Amino acid sequence: MVGVLALAMVVALGLGASASGEEVLWTLWNGDVRKGDVPVMRQGDLTLVAADQVLSLLGLSWNPRPDGLVVTLGGRKVEFWSGSPVARVNGAVFPLQHPVLGQGGHWWVEHRGALSVINAFLRSAGTKGDLAFRGVSRPTHEGDGGTRSEARKEDPKPAVSPEEVRTPASPVVKAARWGINSGFVRCVLELGSRDGVVVSKTDVGVEVRVPGGLPMGLIPQPPRPEVATLSVTAGGDGSVISFRASYLPVKVSWLEGPLRLVLDFPDRPSSTASADGGGVVEASSGASRKGSAGANGQAKEGPRERKAEAGGPPSFMTVERVFKGSARPVVAVDPGHGGKDPGAIGNGLREKDINLKVALLLRDVLSAYGVDVRLTREDDRYLKLSERTRLANQWNADLFVSLHCNALPAGRTSRGVELYLMSLPTDKDAMRLALFENRELEDSGDGDGGGAADRRTRLLMQILGDMQQNQKVDESTSFAEALFRSGKAGGLSMKRVAQAPFYVLKGAAMPAVLVEMGFITDPRDAALLRDPAFQGRMASLLARGIVEYLRQVNKR
Repeated sequence: MVGVLALAMVVALGLGASASGEEVLWTLWNGDVRKGDVPVMRQGDLTLVAADQVLSLLGLSWNPRPDGLVVTLGGRKVEFWSGSPVARVNGAVFPLQHPVLGQGGHWWVEHRGALSVINAFLRSAGTKGDLAFRGVSRPTHEGDGGTRSEARKEDPKPAVSPEEVRTPASPVVKAARWGINSGFVRCVLELGSRDGVVVSKTDVGVEVRVPGGLPMGLIPQPPRPEVATLSVTAGGDGSVISFRASYLPVKVSWLEGPLRLVLDFPDRPSSTASADGGGVVEASSGASRKGSAGANGQAKEGPRERKAEAGGPPSFMTVERVFKGSARPVVAVDPGHGGKDPGAIGNGLREKDINLKVALLLRDVLSAYGVDVRLTREDDRYLKLSERTRLANQWNADLFVSLHCNALPAGRTSRGVELYLMSLPTDKDAMRLALFENRELEDSGDGDGGGAADRRTRLLMQILGDMQQNQKVDESTSFAEALFRSGKAGGLSMKRVAQAPFYVLKGAAMPAVLVEMGFITDPRDAALLRDPAFQGRMASLLARGIVEYLRQVNKR
């Protein structure tokens, strides 16, 4: 949530703007009834709408909150929380393609997700829910006597798509990434031009002024906030990226081919560490190339594994011990599949192998944080689905994480990390994935064959229909959101938080999340999953999300 709020003003220049700079409003309909106009804004390839305005046009009200938007109707409730990649309707989870953004007096939600969520809410409360956007309106400029907006010809058929809302001119900052090295933390800003860029050292760090706006999420939060933090503000005709450093001075340098601004933040007083980029572990975003930029301006092939102090685990990000003493949290890590069950197969990879490699790395990183980690398997062996959560329960684990790789049938492709908790399926793809993972029931002894996976899964769905208010579902959602935020901040392609009836999560007596680390059937995701550096980054970012959630729980 911090990463989202820190960038909340990034898009102010592009708010509700078309290519000509005019504010753009979409016309909201409920069936054949025109309700009014809703402001929209562009975020990369997505269009966000003011969800609060949608609800107001429907005659719904709410109590003001600084952290989200909650509306009740007929005993039913819809919730949008700032920075969250999901919304909730009566406790059920609805994934969103973009985290909820609070800005400019509105709560901004990706438009398709907003319609899906609010329609579901209206129907659950026994009210007509057939919302759609049809037509574009623009503000009038003819004096006080005119109405607020003037609509185009109102057509009962959809007359506008998100692509018709133009994105403002390309920002100067093309991509951003962070790296960690011995003695310093590095930020690299890849620029399209040096024109109008002003870099100033301040009493607390560095300010970078750039012309134009910045896309939401372009600059990830620093991987070590105890060393450096950032905020972005927009105003006038430019944006200001303010870096606050714990230790000074901050080294500033320019590199060519492509043009880059490099900022090195010392991680201790009077650091004399060499900032040559060797062994930098990156968290990238945007269209940046794989690897870090060395002092010679050449891109490296990728992060190299660095060893911690003698006898310590492999370190992909600098880790400081958080949990000390005997009262350490217990986390059960489950490498999916194994033994006679290879899991998904694609591009020369077997899912069971990738799952185990990342699980072993995750154990090492979590152990460095001071977490007591238990693995359901440490080698290539087969376990029944029911055995995995039974072990977690025996260990009295605080959290259960099951690691998997995603797959799609021939002819379909997708990329990115998906996080699942056990509940009614979000969509057909979530149901398909659950059936695939649950197929172990056919011959594992957990089922009786002859379609046992399908029957057991659908029985589980029936049971889950009465569990939407279950506290474990709520806690698992918060846990998944923490993992999502960590992955997003670290530059992973986080696709969504969703839900499906995964049998492997059924017996867990603690918050449980299934992580699909990428699509093994996609050549690009498969190349990442094969890369030891990516496996290490995945483990490090999952570990950071786990620790973030455990810290939140301890504060309650």
